[in-house]
Amino acid sequence: MRYVSLSTKPFFTTRWTSAAASLALTLSLGACVAEDLEIVEEEPVLVDEQLEKAGTLNVGNWADQDTNGVGTHRITGDGVNIRADNLSQVNFVAAAGEQMVLSYASQSFNGYTYYEAYFKGGAHDGARGWVASDFLAHTQLSVCNGNGINVRTGSQLQNVIGTVDAGDQAFVISGTVRNTGAHRYFEVSAAGLQGFVATDFLCAGGGSDAQQILSRHNNSQLTLWDQTFGRFDGADPLSNIEDAAAGIPAQTSCYGTAPCNQVFLKDGLLNGMLSLSRDFGFDYFVTSIAGASHSATSLHYQGRAVDVGTVNGVFINGDSPTARAFMDACRALGAIEVLGPSNDPFHQDHIHCAW
Repeated sequence: MRYVSLSTKPFFTTRWTSAAASLALTLSLGACVAEDLEIVEEEPVLVDEQLEKAGTLNVGNWADQDTNGVGTHRITGDGVNIRADNLSQVNFVAAAGEQMVLSYASQSFNGYTYYEAYFKGGAHDGARGWVASDFLAHTQLSVCNGNGINVRTGSQLQNVIGTVDAGDQAFVISGTVRNTGAHRYFEVSAAGLQGFVATDFLCAGGGSDAQQILSRHNNSQLTLWDQTFGRFDGADPLSNIEDAAAGIPAQTSCYGTAPCNQVFLKDGLLNGMLSLSRDFGFDYFVTSIAGASHSATSLHYQGRAVDVGTVNGVFINGDSPTARAFMDACRALGAIEVLGPSNDPFHQDHIHCAW
């Protein structure tokens, strides 16, 4: 059994940490409507401020260089203004998901910090402008164009610490871009490794929701229990998500009220589970999806519900701000059934969210 870290994270606040000598800037959610977003952006995500690292190979942003159409950062909301150098003029409006590489240049305007950005791929490929940091997050890419792709570290990228294969999820973890002349490299977390991968082998798109959930489990961003409360029946959360990622139905348990059958996990459930980690920043421990014994009419048996035992390293044990925050996030993601310590006496030690 793998336990999540006991460190806690403030709700709707994310801290991205760059390489050892990079400076991390912490941003918190404000109560006001963002000036640069036509729609209210609910969770501004931190963009790390890059600093050059002495003694490393060609460290820079290399923002204007070819990166195979992928970027280190993405836009987090629709209708984000991309401004001219004087910041008073809007050059164009970017949509959610558009990718870019940031330069080290930054400036302030109307209470916002703006970064110079070079757009990669999409509708504004090759465009340059300034974007408010409130609406930036690191990208989630996938490995492509081959198997056995080297993951490198070291001042000259001389150390190969392992390889990744096509289809593996690659989470960008800093804005640092390395340049060897022939290749640009992004710093990523992929297949349990953290290091630099050439952008020639990184593509936009993160695979199915189930594949992304599994990747986040493998990268310790959430935890899927590998047992069913002491039983190893193939109906544990890890097995359920592995089955869903493979496109096959998940197994239910065969004890208590469990129906002892198979069920496809529903898209709403998988999207909700992914978003709780990726978009809301929760590091949570899943105790049950389709497996275990629940009430005879439980939505678990329909592949629509998840039970969570810890959130951000805190065990669910009675009402708490952490439990309420997680429950609120489930509701915000469209959950039709949210049970926990604050509203149900039978859910004092876990949270149940169903879609």
